[in-house]
Amino acid sequence: MRLFHALMLLVVVSSGCGRIENFYGAVDSVVFRAIGGTVFSKPDQVTLKEIHLDKGALVGQEVMVEGQVIETGRYDTYMVMSDTTARMLVVLTDVDDTMRVLSKDVKVTKTPVKIIGTVEYGKKGLPFIQARSFMIRDHVNESEKG
Repeated sequence: MRLFHALMLLVVVSSGCGRIENFYGAVDSVVFRAIGGTVFSKPDQVTLKEIHLDKGALVGQEVMVEGQVIETGRYDTYMVMSDTTARMLVVLTDVDDTMRVLSKDVKVTKTPVKIIGTVEYGKKGLPFIQARSFMIRDHVNESEKG
């Protein structure tokens, strides 16, 4: 019972100076890195082709995508990922520095990753994903390695 009270006190103290949604987002990011799922939010799992063919319904929505890293930026601010249907730019500027350091593991192409982020549109109208968190998938079936 003391553990529960201590946990609740930690939640109240850490969310007292900010919006509770920010706290929920931070918890979801940590949980996503650990297990590949979220606790508070319910992002739609979509393919990259679905994002490309979307008529604007996914803009600003949180999505979860899986694929392989094709290319990473020189300063770890972006990556290009691909699944079996399409390729897409993933912007990593909202991912905390710890994850960007870990993205050194992603420098190797064909690294399988799972990303949670928001769908946005660039200057030329092409969609991209503003990543909030990502996890490097360890276990990949031989059929997925392509």
